[in-house]
Amino acid sequence: MIFYDENTNTYTITKDKTTITIKIGSSTAILNKKQIKLEYPAKADSQKAAYLPVSFIAVTDINFGYEFKWDE
Repeated sequence: MIFYDENTNTYTITKDKTTITIKIGSSTAILNKKQIKLEYPAKADSQKAAYLPVSFIAVTDINFGYEFKWDE
């Protein structure tokens, strides 16, 4: 489940016992209460579309059961 808090400009992603919190503009994510440094900050555009660093989720052990692939 993905929840957006407009008051704090923060996204919370949860599945089972895993919770990730990412604030727009921040280079830090919270993974189950532990701070993790992101390679790139989360961004939003003028249409309020969010760009979250999926690579952070893909390269950790918390990939939510999905397989991530990309060309380098």
